[in-house]
Formats: sequence, C-alpha cells, structure tokens
Amino acid sequence: MHRYLLSAWALPIAVAAPLAWAQAAPGHSSPDPQDAKASVPPVSYESPFANYRVLSDDKPTSWRESNDTVGRIGGWRAYAKEAEDAKPAGEAGPAKGAEPRQGGHDGHKH
Repeated sequence: MHRYLLSAWALPIAVAAPLAWAQAAPGHSSPDPQDAKASVPPVSYESPFANYRVLSDDKPTSWRESNDTVGRIGGWRAYAKEAEDAKPAGEAGPAKGAEPRQGGHDGHKH
C-alpha cells in the first residue's frame, strides 16, 4: 500500500522536474521589478472616450406638438398595434372573439 502511495506522489514530481529546468535562462527573463534603474516599456493610456461619437437625436419638440402627433396617428392604440405586429408569431395574444380559458378565477361569482 505504501509503495502505491509513494509512486502516486513520485510520478508527478518526476515529470515536472525536467520541465522546471527547461525554463528560459535568467538573462532572458523580464527585468527585476525591484530594480529602480531597470528599463521598462513606456506607459501608454487611451481614454475610453477617445472614439466616442455623439448620437444624433431628433430635435426636441414641445410636449403639445408631441401630443398632437400621437393623437394624429391614433393615440396609444397605434403604439399597441405596432408592438403586437412586432411580436414573433408564437407570442401573439388570444385571437379576436376567442372564448376565455376555463379554470383559474373564472368560476368565482361576485
């Protein structure tokens, strides 16, 4: 039992040891972070807003003009119809004239 346990620990060490020696030579490594005179690449910074583009919105209108426009196109029903038309086929609501579903609170009397 002890031999098996010993070999289970020895195998990973035996495989990892040659890999440790295969590392790059010390002369090819990065500069020592504690050496104040070590050469380092220049620091660069780019603002996240450097490529920002302002959205070109429509000119704001008065609330009266907006209300008149909504009334002219049909009020809130026009927006509701747009939303209904934009739904995928599987998400459509109940068909016009459809009977209410049975169950739920339909059986309650007032």
